[in-house]
Amino acid sequence: MCLQIITDNRTWQPTGVWQKPGGLLALLLLDGACQVQTLACSRPLPPCHMLVLPATDVTAVSLEDARALLFEIPELETLNLPQATALVVDELASQVLLSVFFEHERPEAHQRSALALVCHQIADRQISPPRPAGDLVQRALAYMEAHLDEPITQTQLLEHLHCSRSRLHDQFRRANLPAPMQALAKLRIGKASEWLEKTDWTISQIAAEVGYADLAAFSHFFKKHTDQSPSEFRANFRWLL
Repeated sequence: MCLQIITDNRTWQPTGVWQKPGGLLALLLLDGACQVQTLACSRPLPPCHMLVLPATDVTAVSLEDARALLFEIPELETLNLPQATALVVDELASQVLLSVFFEHERPEAHQRSALALVCHQIADRQISPPRPAGDLVQRALAYMEAHLDEPITQTQLLEHLHCSRSRLHDQFRRANLPAPMQALAKLRIGKASEWLEKTDWTISQIAAEVGYADLAAFSHFFKKHTDQSPSEFRANFRWLL
């Protein structure tokens, strides 16, 4: 994890590891004023918002009376968050981040888990925007959520929707969503993360609820998307509960 905690008045410029080709950089402003300079333009970022940009596009970040986080974590590349768009960070998430990074000295594992949680929450909001009833994407997402405890295949999804693979993928693309099976994976990860945080269910129970009868397969799937095993993810959040 690359992380820079910025406070007060200063200008930050990326160097070294922050300029990795193909990487994504997230700027999360908790309070104060912020101006982001990219290769193409200069733009303000409102408080309690996050901006995701290609790492090589950012040239400088200027802050005034601010508390902000600049970071790069694996979740940024797997969640398909919209780029160059100010994404809202809700009040509870903002309070957690202020506590973790500015008010208490938390270990890196807790910091990383807090950032991953916020990124997943933002991604979940992006994947389920309000849509007209009967919309193909809405029907697909509704089917995924209703059958989350089943090993859904793309063939099953297409048969249920009575449409072609190319049409479904095109509709998801037009809605600025990841491909259908990637969207399903995000839904599974989102629900599993929520239950790991908020329930005392065993990991086997949670795995079954998101369509995995085999615990090892679920653990591999979860770590691939969060860079933590289910047990590590749960342990890192116990101190927040």
